[in-house]
Amino acid sequence: MDAICREDSLAKRNAQITVAEEKMEYIEAFLRHQSPPPPRLLALPDTLIYTMLSPLLGTQTIIGSLSPTHPSLHSLAVNPKGHQTVHFEGSTALAPQTQKQLTTWLPRLSKATRAVFLLPLTEWAVKTVEALCGTL
Repeated sequence: MDAICREDSLAKRNAQITVAEEKMEYIEAFLRHQSPPPPRLLALPDTLIYTMLSPLLGTQTIIGSLSPTHPSLHSLAVNPKGHQTVHFEGSTALAPQTQKQLTTWLPRLSKATRAVFLLPLTEWAVKTVEALCGTL
């Protein structure tokens, strides 16, 4: 009886492995033949992106969520026009935490005229606001 149960268990396991292998082959073939299309967001005029969408999305969303999804969207994160309002909310994870990060971010935030920091007050949040005080 135990031998029959083991055979059934092994048969089920082998069937699951076969299905998993087929799925992996399908995914591999798909990835090999597909190049990601450029995001439709890039088809919008720059003025619409920088004057309407960027303030609505906020700095944290653009840099933390949108930018890593496609190389062409990274340009939104590094363009100072996209950060007229600096917006960080929730945690300090995306706010500059080191002098090197702050030095890297300041040129990107050089056109900021407003800042919204809804996160715990830390040394680096204060340093970021102090560094931006010339344009705010």
